Amino acid sequence: MLDRLFKNFDNFISSIFVNSIFPLLPIIAELIFTEKLTPDATCITASTYSVAIGLSSKFKSAKVIGYIGGILNAAGYGSYLKATKTLGNEQPIFKISIIFIIIGLFASISECFLKHILHEEPFDF
Repeated sequence: MLDRLFKNFDNFISSIFVNSIFPLLPIIAELIFTEKLTPDATCITASTYSVAIGLSSKFKSAKVIGYIGGILNAAGYGSYLKATKTLGNEQPIFKISIIFIIIGLFASISECFLKHILHEEPFDF
């Protein structure tokens, strides 16, 4: 039984790294090397992260929410670019993108736990 638990835990950790952490490497690297996050990188990462979570999910509702979230965040980024060129001020898209990333990370880790620990599914690339 302990061997099966370790195997499931290994699948869980591998899945978290590939599905949850790896897509965030661009903003993690930016934070490490520049010690700050730019709205541009954060918005683009949040949009692609949302779509990636939708692609990797086995739940139809999560797929739809991921796709719609990615499109909405990309649209928000476009309006942010337009507003900064015309108005020259910051828009709340940076904070919204951070919220998208946090919600996506929580949803992705929760689904990994459900699939690999509770349902004992193997992890495949």
